[in-house]
Amino acid sequence: MYLLTMLQAFVTITLVMLLKKLITKQNNKKLSLPPGPTGWPIIGMILAMLKSRPVFLWLHSIMKQLNTEIACVKLGNTHVITVTCPKIAREIYKQQDALFASRPMTYAQNVLSNGYKTCVITPFGEQFKKMKKVVMTELLCPSRHRSLHQKRAEENDHLTAWVYNMVKNSGSVDFRFVTRHYCGNAIKKLMFGTRTFSENTAPDGGPTAEDIEHMKAMFEGLEFTFAFCISDYLPMLTGLDLNGHEKIIRDSSAIMDKYHDPIIDARIKMWRDGKRTQIEDFLDIFISIKDEEGNPLLTADEIKPTIKVIITLQFLWQKTENHVTIIYI
Repeated sequence: MYLLTMLQAFVTITLVMLLKKLITKQNNKKLSLPPGPTGWPIIGMILAMLKSRPVFLWLHSIMKQLNTEIACVKLGNTHVITVTCPKIAREIYKQQDALFASRPMTYAQNVLSNGYKTCVITPFGEQFKKMKKVVMTELLCPSRHRSLHQKRAEENDHLTAWVYNMVKNSGSVDFRFVTRHYCGNAIKKLMFGTRTFSENTAPDGGPTAEDIEHMKAMFEGLEFTFAFCISDYLPMLTGLDLNGHEKIIRDSSAIMDKYHDPIIDARIKMWRDGKRTQIEDFLDIFISIKDEEGNPLLTADEIKPTIKVIITLQFLWQKTENHVTIIYI
């Protein structure tokens, strides 16, 4: 009887161990990463990344060498999954969107969002949901689009006059320069109710020195918001600024704050003092939104980074021939 009991116990333990091993093997198979270079211990492929610029071309070359449309590159303690296949990208964004809804936490995004107090570049959570709801329901809606039609039409007239004066005076037009500042003036008109940050407008209708400085800061912020910064993958190096990204993003953010914050602070005071009661632009919308108890829904610390991010990311575009979908895990 004793031997039978021992035999039953032995068989039971053996079956449990085999079952556990099988489950572990299946889970490991599910969690297996795509192919990719091995890299060095701890730092992974960071040294190769620093030597290979631009990084997106380096990623493309790795995937071409591996003959794959999805790859894994280890940078520090982060696994970067790169995808070039449209079908896989659609599965990530549509079918598996709940799993990949969040955003990576990086130095640049933290600076631009004033500590992740806005949407778009804020990790998925309550703050993201709150700001997304505000933007989607109050800004990106047909009624708001129609109500601000006149402001867009005014900027179109300014563009026509500016191009006419350029052709008349010099006979040539720098379309890159013109389109950048047209878009910048249009979003400033919608956001602040003004197309320029200077009281002294240019004679030909073009941008002032202040507007040129602001535009340069926006493009620098945009360029380095999604750049590969070494401290994002090795947080212990934050502050050393080994590849110069941290200073650039701090300076560009400070320049935008220099132009945005005085307008925002003055407008908030006008609403509090009752000197402004009508909604005329996006800034008025952010200030006037109320919560369920009738109090302002957004604080100044939430309004400022939200406006900065919206203005900066309006210039974001992607060239389809160089498109890479990147996931951080």
